Amino acid sequence: MDKKDVGLVIHYDISDSLENYIQEAGRAGRDETISAACFVLFNDDDLSKHFEMLNKTKLSIQEVQQIWKAVKDITRSRARASQSTLEIARKAGWDDSIMDIGTRVTTAIAALENAGYLKRGQNSPRLYANSILSKNAEEAIQKIYSSSRFSEKQKEQATRIIKKLISSKSKGRSGDEVAEARIDYISDHLGIVKEEVIQIVSLLRDEKILADSQDLNAFIKKKDSKKNSLSILKTYGQIEKFLLTIICDEEKIIHLKELNEQAEASACDDVSPNKIKTILNLWAIKNWIKRKSSMIRKETLLTDK
Repeated sequence: MDKKDVGLVIHYDISDSLENYIQEAGRAGRDETISAACFVLFNDDDLSKHFEMLNKTKLSIQEVQQIWKAVKDITRSRARASQSTLEIARKAGWDDSIMDIGTRVTTAIAALENAGYLKRGQNSPRLYANSILSKNAEEAIQKIYSSSRFSEKQKEQATRIIKKLISSKSKGRSGDEVAEARIDYISDHLGIVKEEVIQIVSLLRDEKILADSQDLNAFIKKKDSKKNSLSILKTYGQIEKFLLTIICDEEKIIHLKELNEQAEASACDDVSPNKIKTILNLWAIKNWIKRKSSMIRKETLLTDK
């Protein structure tokens, strides 16, 4: 993000390092005419994990020198270069046996910058896809081989890529290792040129095998009129506004039937216990409230987070 009118930066997680924090926080207030602020959301567990990570990423002088030599080799014929952490690590002679290889490269680069040996620019990462739409590898491979978008060579490469992504995702869920889906890492692990990986990922998106989870889809039935859709939105909006008057910092036991009667008395149109439950479920998923069902199952204990 390279905008001058950013007035607020909120870190949902603490940064990997002080250098990264300074760079990220520095995206706000670039225009001297505006007042900017930066906030960090964290808890004690976050800090413990952060300090553990810092201990693991301590570098030796030799490792910093290896990264410096790699940077000099990369910039031998040009003053500026854009390289991923993996590409720099490979140039330095590092392999996957090094723990947290990306973080260690970033730490070495930051140390070299602090010493005045180099200057970093703004990172410009690009998101090609971050979700798999196919239920399993078999379904994805079937779509690949039935598509006319892929050449025969690309079908073989796409099959290897989708297997790699699904395998990495499964290992990440089981907790065995961090799910790795960066383009340069896939290219390195599978021995496929990075540009070809990018092209194939784009084709996988076209075939609805990969996508962005942020993609927003709205479905309106043909028999539903625009007026009806807006009416549904209005109904849930009214119920949410009513519930906001009920939620408080203190723990509170509620009865859905009584809550529904109160909502009706507050002029909520077309309210029902199921609709109230739907909203409370969403709030709980979003971690906006804490909810515990009672033994009676008709009552719910709510607290504001």
